[in-house]
Amino acid sequence: MKESKKLARIFSEISSYLTIQEIPFKPQAYQRAAGALEVFSADIRKIYQQEGRLGLEAIPGVGKSLAEKIEEYLETGRIRYYEELRKKLPVD
Repeated sequence: MKESKKLARIFSEISSYLTIQEIPFKPQAYQRAAGALEVFSADIRKIYQQEGRLGLEAIPGVGKSLAEKIEEYLETGRIRYYEELRKKLPVD
């Protein structure tokens, strides 16, 4: 699975967790980014290698905070925030 599709799935799940917690605005931002990443055809890792975080921020629907999470995923293979949400709210 392409990394952008994996990130789309993760961001969509984060959106669901935040919706469950009734947090305003953030779920929409994550869902918007998930939609953009789902159809993103470029190699997200290559963009990051060539342009850094600013290249990630240029992806539609991805701002500074979400670009930081993408960067963390690309560097470590995980997103701590996502893992924390999954522990706090286990959902099938």
